[in-house]
Amino acid sequence: MNRIAHNAYVEIGAELGLPGLFVFLGILFFSYRTLGRVRVRAFRAKQPFIWQTALGLQAGLVGAAVAIFFVSGQYQKLLWLAIFLSMCMPEVLRLSLLAPSPSEEADVTVAGNRV
Repeated sequence: MNRIAHNAYVEIGAELGLPGLFVFLGILFFSYRTLGRVRVRAFRAKQPFIWQTALGLQAGLVGAAVAIFFVSGQYQKLLWLAIFLSMCMPEVLRLSLLAPSPSEEADVTVAGNRV
């Protein structure tokens, strides 16, 4: 008989011990904090898509953190995807701030004629 914990936190604590559980909780916390910082910076920089994406990922992390309290660790794949996306968001924001705005892109000359 295969025994599975019905709580992902208990399962992680049983498999990795308390240090592993604290590392997992730290990953969740710092992912949430990173997304919060990206969200604030994107709002100030008037980047609505990045702001909404960071907000959605934050909500997803909170929802997953609550949900895995009631399910085993077998259902954590999408949680890890959200965590890895949170690691990429600061760079996505940085690159979006470096990209030219749509009004600058429209101001292009082709063969000496302004388009």
